[in-house]
Amino acid sequence: MKTENGRKRRLIIGAAAIVVVAAVALLIPKSRGKVDTDPAAVRERPKAGVTGRLAPGVAEQAASIWQGGSYVSAANSALEVVNRQRASAGLPALAWNEDLASCGVVRASEITRNFSHTRPSGQDWYTLSPDLMYGENLAYGFSSPDSVVAAWMNSPHHRDNIMNGNYRTCGIGIFAQGNTWYWAQEFGY
Repeated sequence: MKTENGRKRRLIIGAAAIVVVAAVALLIPKSRGKVDTDPAAVRERPKAGVTGRLAPGVAEQAASIWQGGSYVSAANSALEVVNRQRASAGLPALAWNEDLASCGVVRASEITRNFSHTRPSGQDWYTLSPDLMYGENLAYGFSSPDSVVAAWMNSPHHRDNIMNGNYRTCGIGIFAQGNTWYWAQEFGY
């Protein structure tokens, strides 16, 4: 009888412990951020031709969806975090490129509809401005520069883009939909 009561007591305590663990797990905030599951987008630099030109209409498109200076400030801060990572590896800083930032704003708004390196039109990501865009990192759900760069650095393909010694310029666009931030980091030569 004593053994039976002890067994019941252990079962009740065990069940109570499971309930407590489950309740605590529900209270712990979970990161909602996501880095694209595709490898980071990269394309070969053209053998000949002019690079560095923004495609017609992109600046106007970016201006029409621009959401304010706080996002520009966050994007610039993210580039500072990226450049600290590059400096720790002995790489030169990436220069902010306003044209790539315009591309980033457009791409960030596009990935709210299709979170992919394929544009909603079905075209490749770089077709937005093919003479300018040579690498792309995407993410959503991160609301700070530190958190998004940490996520990119924890993904080998995205880290490779950030640490690519051939890239010289970068622009980052942020587009908010509700409380979710969408990030597009664009790289150039």
